[in-house]
Amino acid sequence: DATGFAAMNDAGDVQVQKASCRALYFNQHRGYIRPETRTLILHTRLATQGKPAFPENNHPVIAGDVHCVHNGHVTNDAELFRLSERSRVGQVDSEAIPALIASKGWDNRTEALESVEGAFAVALFSVKHPGELTLAKGDWSPLVYVQTRHLLVWASTRQAIENAYRAVLGSPPSYRRFEYLTPGVMLNVRNGDLSKGRFTVKREVYIPKKTVSTPSRIAVRYEWSEDGKLDRWEYYDDKGQL
Repeated sequence: DATGFAAMNDAGDVQVQKASCRALYFNQHRGYIRPETRTLILHTRLATQGKPAFPENNHPVIAGDVHCVHNGHVTNDAELFRLSERSRVGQVDSEAIPALIASKGWDNRTEALESVEGAFAVALFSVKHPGELTLAKGDWSPLVYVQTRHLLVWASTRQAIENAYRAVLGSPPSYRRFEYLTPGVMLNVRNGDLSKGRFTVKREVYIPKKTVSTPSRIAVRYEWSEDGKLDRWEYYDDKGQL
């Protein structure tokens, strides 16, 4: 439903472009990304909350000095805006993440992420801290990355990275080079140096509502305890593995 990018150089200059169209069409008409770019975050969006016709709902989402791309759905975005003491610019739930980080400060982004409830995998940068990037994973949403001598590349799936390599850079790295972030892990990059940190994932409380069993697996439907509106299925094989 929408595509966009934000590119930052070592001076903190940022180039942003986004549009309510598929990546195929976006790439045919987008602006030229500046060659001095160090950090580039990109996103393609399947719209859920917030109509893609309005640019403020599309990614990267921006609040203050923080730019963010987010995969997932924040279920406590109204609470996060109250904590940030900021007003919404758009309607998309993702905006609450950079809003809270901008309010608490870049150096306190770990604390901010611990307040986020729902599914999320994010890439973040601040124009006040050029040369820095944070990747973080909460519940559910996947995040995979690969580091080479000159590049750190990430996406929701390994296949997306391999496809991008074949289209732009040539043969992708061996599958053994790919690493998957687990819930509660942050990957912080500063001028090419990587370090990992941890944060506590704020998990939703689900109540089992229905169980369906077959010879090969068991399916359990969970309902969110606060309002009963969100539910999910978990599937277990005959050995009890999720």
